[in-house]
Amino acid sequence: MSRTFAPDAECAKGGRYRRPSMVYRASTQDYGAETFDESAFVQRVSAFLDNHCPRLDSVDQLIPESRTPPSEAMSLDAARSYQASLDDAGLAGLTYPTEYGGAGLTQRHQELFTQTAAGWRLPDGPLSISHGMCLPMLNAYGTHEQKSAYLPDNIRGTTIWCQMFSEPGAGSDVAGLSTRAVRDGDQWILDGQKVWTSGAHYCDLGLVVARTDPSLPKHQGLSMFIVDLQVSGIDIRPLLQISGTRGFNEVFFNGARIPASSLLGDVNQGWNLAVSMLMF
Repeated sequence: MSRTFAPDAECAKGGRYRRPSMVYRASTQDYGAETFDESAFVQRVSAFLDNHCPRLDSVDQLIPESRTPPSEAMSLDAARSYQASLDDAGLAGLTYPTEYGGAGLTQRHQELFTQTAAGWRLPDGPLSISHGMCLPMLNAYGTHEQKSAYLPDNIRGTTIWCQMFSEPGAGSDVAGLSTRAVRDGDQWILDGQKVWTSGAHYCDLGLVVARTDPSLPKHQGLSMFIVDLQVSGIDIRPLLQISGTRGFNEVFFNGARIPASSLLGDVNQGWNLAVSMLMF
């Protein structure tokens, strides 16, 4: 299911912002697009999970994590291995097009998988933002070239993605962010700081919202970009929490250059994309 936003004339004129109305475009992968043997699919999913994941018991349900949590490296390896096996079994990216590495199935398949998987402990925690937020955004707003380049590896878990919205001066008020993106020929130059970025220290890529036109009202003038976290000019610093873990990060952009083709959606459409991303 893809989404588009109906224009808000009042907001376009600089007036009060209203939540963008959504227009849903049906696709061949929507619920009910085909009929299939649901029982056989559930059995297939159950068989896969039995071979790759531990079942939950009453104690597991009361204690979400084991008493001795695995190391971060072990968790990442387990997540990647599980996702690769899921992909090999034809059960990864169930509703995404086969053209981009998905299974090309229906939303009903995804619903059945989710319901069935509730009985097992899945090791896919490190992929939650990558698959729950970034993947659907790439599919909904990416160009054919972007989807061809990024979706297959994301679906398989070869690459892991993060979301970079919050800043020291813009937490819940995403529209107040100050990270800048300036066009320079066939590149964009990023400068600024993000904070509380989950998993950035182990992620390969991320979706960043930056201000591209500071002359516009704050809900406007924002754009979203695909950023390779290995490029020069990006400094990622894990934040030590009181628990001793380092799940969140500060991310500094110091003249980081990314290709012009890294823009996701249109210039200055970033606010609408950010709202859409938070709804997945």
